[in-house]
Amino acid sequence: MAVGAVGVYSCTDEEDPIVKPAAPVLSNYFAIQNSTVAQGTIPSNPSGVSLGEVVINSTAIAGGSSHITITSDNNIQKLYVSIKGSNQYYTITPNQTKSNVYEFIILLSQYLNQNFEIQISALLGDGSTTSLYSNPIIYHTAGTGGTGGLQVSLSFNNEKDVDLYVIQPDGTIIFYGNKGGHVYDSVSQQY
Repeated sequence: MAVGAVGVYSCTDEEDPIVKPAAPVLSNYFAIQNSTVAQGTIPSNPSGVSLGEVVINSTAIAGGSSHITITSDNNIQKLYVSIKGSNQYYTITPNQTKSNVYEFIILLSQYLNQNFEIQISALLGDGSTTSLYSNPIIYHTAGTGGTGGLQVSLSFNNEKDVDLYVIQPDGTIIFYGNKGGHVYDSVSQQY
């Protein structure tokens, strides 16, 4: 018994199409409470005034957060926050804690697994837009912490950067702004 096989191979003059990688989706990196997501490139003016002094933690861990403080002599009405290469940006009305100081917090994704470059610009009171502030954020792999059911991730970069929150099984996020229920200490047997 004989078995035969015939194969056909062809070549074309056409090259394989170049597939561009998909633009990063912001929610895969971080979220900002009380913000809206807009489509398009982050608004900025290359010849605009500087955003000001930005204090941000340049190290990120999955599930952590970063407290961002901007000190600016400009009257900031809105902040725009994105990552390099994204076709989306967050729009927020910043919390002005004192004269010329604006603050907000980014909540990093539980699934964060790579470095990224954060971009921030602002809409000023006179209607103009600032130049783009950009800063690389280095992803840090948190070590595994035993076999318990609780994972706590902490990161400290400045006095306001205390990153501790817990996500309950029902999805409720317990953090400094939502203290939630009580914690039971099994050693002291008290709440």
